[in-house]
Amino acid sequence: MDRTVMVTTRWIRLVTLVAFIIVLLFLDGWVPLVCIGLCVIFLGFTGWQLWKLYNDEKYRQ
Repeated sequence: MDRTVMVTTRWIRLVTLVAFIIVLLFLDGWVPLVCIGLCVIFLGFTGWQLWKLYNDEKYRQ
């Protein structure tokens, strides 16, 4: 897969996760809190992938 496609999809995922977390903050109950926790885990994983794409020599052109 092309590096540009990988970076673009990771940024889209990052923005979507942040937007979903903001929406979930306005809901009551324990289910949204669990979903927020899962989103934070995926947010960290996505951030790590972006960091790796920008810093790893393997993915540079």
